[in-house]
Parts: sequence; C-alpha cells; structure tokens
Amino acid sequence: MDEDLNHNLFFKTIKFKFPKIFNTIESKCYTLCIPQSPSLYRMNITQKIVGKLIINNNNNNNNNNNNNNNNNNNNNNNNNNNNNNNNNNNNNNNNNNNKQ
Repeated sequence: MDEDLNHNLFFKTIKFKFPKIFNTIESKCYTLCIPQSPSLYRMNITQKIVGKLIINNNNNNNNNNNNNNNNNNNNNNNNNNNNNNNNNNNNNNNNNNNKQ
C-alpha cells in the first residue's frame, strides 16, 4: 500500500516535533525508514524510536571499505603463507637431492 508522506503520522511528527533531527537527515542525505501510518496505532513516537530508523549512508560506505581492506589483508596473508609453503617444499627437495 502506497502512502502519501505528507499524510503519514510518523513523517509529520518527525518533521514538526523533531525539526533538528529532520534537518540533519536532509542536510546529510541520511536514509529514513518511515513506517506506514497503520503500524503506528497508539505508538508514542520518541526521539529514541526515530534514531533507530535513521540509516547513516556514510557509515555504511566506511564499513564496506573496512571490510574490503580486511579481505585484501587476508588475501595477502594467504599469498604469503603459500609462498612460505612453496619455499619449504623447495628446501626439502634440495635437501633430498643433496642426500642422493
């Protein structure tokens, strides 16, 4: 069911009861999850509830970058381990050849 935001109780409440939060969401281009009006029946919309429905897109990008860096570090560690194993195998082969 589509709902006009201008008639949504949650949207109106955040816009007029919490204007600083609303302005921050707009100025920083955050994403706000807006529940449909029927789901808000008898709910007291508080600042805490509003805060749980704000998604800071900038933090998500930073988290993705951190995850990519961690994956790259893991790949580098795996490559180093493979190189060490290859060197050990080569040393073992050389030792075996010297014994013959």
